[in-house]
Amino acid sequence: MDASDIFNRGASVLRVVNLTYEDTGLPIDLDDLDEIQFEVLHAVTSRILGTYTLTGGTVTILDAAAGSARFIVPQSVSALAKLGEYLMIATTEETDVNYEDNTHVRKGMSFCFKLQF
Repeated sequence: MDASDIFNRGASVLRVVNLTYEDTGLPIDLDDLDEIQFEVLHAVTSRILGTYTLTGGTVTILDAAAGSARFIVPQSVSALAKLGEYLMIATTEETDVNYEDNTHVRKGMSFCFKLQF
């Protein structure tokens, strides 16, 4: 965590996420995905602050080949949020015939930001 990960309550929280394969560290090509979802939750209480999705229009692809996407926690949401650290669960879905239901789902969790006064 550095200074760019700390926000005041009531601020818009812009997050840019680079999605990579866990085993190689290479970027996931976002053009291959059917859905991208970021769920933001409080690290202590596990209370969900917000859910942001590609199909819902709250996730924007910045650079598909580099695996770069963006979402924003709006001021109206952070203004009422509990102080402290927040985590995000990133979930991707893609059509893949090698899976029983033709859908490959990946999930990962990481630090998202810290909210302070």
